[in-house]
Amino acid sequence: MRIFRGVVLLWICVELTFGADFRGVLGDTENPSKSAASILEWIKNGGKRRKPQSRSAWTDAQRIARDAYEVIEHKCFECHGAKTRQAGLDLRTVSSILAGGDSGPAAVKGDANASRIVQRVRDDAMPPRGLRYKLSIKPVTESEVAALRRWIDGGLVPPPPLPKDVDPGKEILVSAKDRKWWSFQPPRRIAVPEWTNDTRIRTPVDAFLLRDLRAGGLTFSPDADRRTLVRRLYLYVVGLPPKPSQVDSFINDDSPEAYTRLVDHLLASPGFGEHWGRYWLDAAGYADSEGALSSDPVNKEFYRYRDYVVRSMNSDKPYDRFLVEQLAGDELVNLDGAVRITSEMRDNFIATGFLRCGVDATRSPETNFLVDRHKVIVNTIDNLGSALLAMTLQCAQCHNHKYDPIPQLDYYRFGAIFAAAYSPRDWLKPSERYVPLATQSGVAAAAEHNAEVDRDLEPFQTQLAMLHAEFRERLIEEALVRVPQALVAEVREAVEATKEERTVRQADLVAEYGLSYLGRQVRENAEFQEAAKPIEAAKRAVESRRWRIDRAFGLRDMGSEVLPYHLLRRGNPLRRVHEVRPDVPSVLKPVGASGSLTPRLRVRSPWLGASTTGRRLALARWLTRPDHPLTARVIVNRIWRRYFGVGIVSTLDNFGNTGALPTHPELLDWLAVELVESGWSLKRVHRLLLLSTAFRQASRTTEHGLKSDPENKLLWRMPLQRLDAEPIRDSILHANGLLDRRMYGEPGTIDRQADGQVYTKPPATNFRRSVYMLRRRTQPLTMLETFDAPPPRRSCTERRTSIVVSQALLLENSQFMAEMAKLLAGRIEGEVGVTSELRVEILYRWVLSRSPTADERQLALEFLKAQASEYSSSGSDLAHYESLVDLCLTVLNTAEFVYVD
Repeated sequence: MRIFRGVVLLWICVELTFGADFRGVLGDTENPSKSAASILEWIKNGGKRRKPQSRSAWTDAQRIARDAYEVIEHKCFECHGAKTRQAGLDLRTVSSILAGGDSGPAAVKGDANASRIVQRVRDDAMPPRGLRYKLSIKPVTESEVAALRRWIDGGLVPPPPLPKDVDPGKEILVSAKDRKWWSFQPPRRIAVPEWTNDTRIRTPVDAFLLRDLRAGGLTFSPDADRRTLVRRLYLYVVGLPPKPSQVDSFINDDSPEAYTRLVDHLLASPGFGEHWGRYWLDAAGYADSEGALSSDPVNKEFYRYRDYVVRSMNSDKPYDRFLVEQLAGDELVNLDGAVRITSEMRDNFIATGFLRCGVDATRSPETNFLVDRHKVIVNTIDNLGSALLAMTLQCAQCHNHKYDPIPQLDYYRFGAIFAAAYSPRDWLKPSERYVPLATQSGVAAAAEHNAEVDRDLEPFQTQLAMLHAEFRERLIEEALVRVPQALVAEVREAVEATKEERTVRQADLVAEYGLSYLGRQVRENAEFQEAAKPIEAAKRAVESRRWRIDRAFGLRDMGSEVLPYHLLRRGNPLRRVHEVRPDVPSVLKPVGASGSLTPRLRVRSPWLGASTTGRRLALARWLTRPDHPLTARVIVNRIWRRYFGVGIVSTLDNFGNTGALPTHPELLDWLAVELVESGWSLKRVHRLLLLSTAFRQASRTTEHGLKSDPENKLLWRMPLQRLDAEPIRDSILHANGLLDRRMYGEPGTIDRQADGQVYTKPPATNFRRSVYMLRRRTQPLTMLETFDAPPPRRSCTERRTSIVVSQALLLENSQFMAEMAKLLAGRIEGEVGVTSELRVEILYRWVLSRSPTADERQLALEFLKAQASEYSSSGSDLAHYESLVDLCLTVLNTAEFVYVD
């Protein structure tokens, strides 16, 4: 036992000191003398592995060997590699190829014609036809067969390993000039400009802005009136307009602290997370469906990630922790060894859904080839670069970035960080990515219980199958009556054959006599449905006993040992250049920093069951360093843009050389440092901006302001902004009293109507806030799509705002708006009776948060009278109601309703 412990301790020490360098020298463990020689050579070299030759140093024979080995690796390893060795055959090394399997050697040196591997491939027997589709393997091409033949005829020269990455710290990828770009420098704590007794400066934000305004001969505009302010606050903070009682309460509160109290109240409101969580989901590229296939299947239970984001925003989870959980929540805890699952552990795994938000076509075998898998990784890197770093990393996929200091090598090193979870050659399909949010014992207990439920279901399933068979036979017999006697036997034989077995003639006969969809015909048969009712009811009663284990559609490392990740020539997954180590972009690392990102967080021996690499956790720790040049700047800039229409850096997703320069660089740095030093509290940033004079200004223009600063870059007035798509839809439902304020849970369903438009599916109880509606990539809600909600295909940090005719047409003519106007008119009728003056008053207060002006009231009354007369003359018994419907639709179409003053 002492000897065993000593060996284990020695192994651990070597692992911690040398890691893969030691394991790599063992070579062929089935050849002890060879392994011993390798170890002696390793010791002589001072504990370092001999580096593989570069491609340029390979001989012709080695290049031929490498090309052939690539064919075997791509086409054969699924069945004859590390995971499985069917028929006892391992094709990973020359020795194992020569040793062969159950059928003998796979190859004969110098004789391709006599080699079994060539024969099987040439005869199209390998890879097996039945497995190609399932495993997403394409047939071996003529050129690939030729490569195998050249290699074998040339004597099966051992294929040289692909070159390794350069040693960390021994390279210069970016210049000192590259590093001087403003966004690659850590934010600096800037002294707030001094002010004395200036009532226009309410927060440090105002001090920075007013200094620049005065330098340009400008100043802040007067404060907006209180009615404008309360509506502005509600719509910007919680995404919904205030109720009339809330407007009156604020206007009638004379306390100097009334505005501050309202800001604090709204920041603490559940609506804050629902509204601002939507913008984070945009940046993540979140959708409930996978988006690549035409069927666009929904990833069930992915809504838990959406709920996690809303909860995190409402609880003001520190932004650094928010990022760490989303990038590496699985590496924070050991779920496999847990005896109890806490809410924090659940959140950690749900949060990793951030890395599953990209479009992913690999659910189906025909779109799960190597190139498709790499597209998922590319999409993930793109999302991260845009959402967290505001850098266009994707431009370095095929070559060095043309404008920013991002070499192609850095791009693939960044991708290697995710290689343990997104391993292109050890891939998990979407259906295999769910993580049970329960202990191992809990999962086992549920499986045992549900197996018993399944056994209890068998009698009912048998009864249904027999009933189905009975009705199917009845339908066949009824159809055969119409078949000519000479064809009856042939038609019956065609029906009994499976779709795959049918000949062309049989398929034609089945279609001709209406027997193509027998299963559906049976299910839709009224008599069958009636007979199946009691069986289905009993079956459902048994199924209700099933235990359900909550799951997270998240991301985990496949293990602590990672398959090599490679730089790809021109981004082609089939053209690997050399192996790369995980690391972050060089330009964002401090000058002189050496070493790769790979952490040694755990002993990486398979004996000890290590399950993660720690790479993503190391990335998250690096991203949330207080002195990181981009992380804090990027998020405060995005918050600023949502309030003031344009970011301090107007290109929200591009802080690089082609992006815009900051209009107020010192203010941006001050806000970034303030975020970090306040404990990464995002609500602290929101509060600073909301309490500022800049936010409270009126939006009216002045001749002097337009002449001095026509683009309002200095922020001398509050910009007039159109509402985003979700607040427009939610505000319409809110005015109707229909908005369902239930939070969290499964998404509300949607429905594509006959005219192609997608709306909320009835019943009315499904009228939830837009953030909770099903977000299907191929079926966006028409209302949201028309008003510029971003297409959920990739990360979006900047929503465009268009003014196009389709928006006016939708608000005026769509079926959805017609129904909303009717419901609003009905609600007004129920609230205030038939007095026209009161109808107009309540309509304006509910929709626009104010009373109508005298002119507006007079015009509205005249409109109601004229419309009622028109409807009465056509014989309507509901003339007053129908005229009110028209007025409701008119007010909902006003610019004031969809714009924030």
